[in-house]
Formats: sequence, structure tokens, C-alpha cells
Amino acid sequence: MEFREAAVQDAINLYKSLEITTEQHNILKALSEQLAKFIPMSELAIRGYGLQAMRDWQVANNRPGADISSMTPAQRLEAMAEILGYLAKRFKRTLRTAEYEDKIDTGMQKLIDYYQKTHAQR
Repeated sequence: MEFREAAVQDAINLYKSLEITTEQHNILKALSEQLAKFIPMSELAIRGYGLQAMRDWQVANNRPGADISSMTPAQRLEAMAEILGYLAKRFKRTLRTAEYEDKIDTGMQKLIDYYQKTHAQR
């Protein structure tokens, strides 16, 4: 599975340029560690893509990401599923070939399962 290097570097630069809360950092770190098991990309790049997907969700829902922490567990899970949908789209657009799109979908499903078990109930 190969991704366009310039897009990956842009995601890394975005992650390095933003300040997020400790809680957000810890959740993003845990999720990127899990996703790195399925997507051959650095965790730093995955985090950058994750922040881009979060921004996509914020724009689509006209809400700040901080609102997620005050949602019910079911609402958080729904929001995360939407964010991971945006993340999958971003990864697929960055692939050099479409042959690995199914692996991305599998990784996203594993990640939502992980999130539900570890973070949705907080």
C-alpha cells in the first residue's frame, strides 16, 4: 500500500503545527497506534490525517470538536464513525492505486470497534 508522499508530509506538518488538549492528544495517539496496525503509515502522519478528518466533521456539522466530549456515549460513537468516514476518504484519495481501499475500510471498522471499547464511554 503506497500513499502520495507530498500528501503524507502535509498531514505530518499539520499535526506538528496544531495545539490540542492533553486528552485529545492521548485519544489521538491511542487511535493512531491502533490504525497503524492496518495502514502502513507513520503514526504522526495518521494523527495529521485524523485532525484533517476532525476538521471535515466540524465543518459538516457546524460544531467545534470540543463538543464531542460533552456528548452521550452513543452520540460520541456516531460522531467518531462520521470522522472515520472522512478519514477513510482522505486515505483513499492519497493512495497511489485503488487496490487497497478494502484494507482501509477494514482498518476503519477495527478502529471504531476499538474506540467503542476504550473511549466512547468516558
